Amino acid sequence: MCDYEISECQCEDRYGTKMMEYCTWKHDEWHDKWDTSCGQGHQFMEGGPRENFYVYCPYCGKLMMAVKTTGGE
Repeated sequence: MCDYEISECQCEDRYGTKMMEYCTWKHDEWHDKWDTSCGQGHQFMEGGPRENFYVYCPYCGKLMMAVKTTGGE
């Protein structure tokens, strides 16, 4: 991921898809929830996006990119 905001990013993944076409989900372990780049929060009863077969963000419809982080704010 680059230093730009997701809406300004011009980076591409290995398939040539612009990063701004993704909805990035970051895991907040402190609150045990996922924060999305489209401004939503999501909690799973078990597992995360991959374990629950999420491919597209249910809020904005973009392809998902899950980022596992440590700690919380």
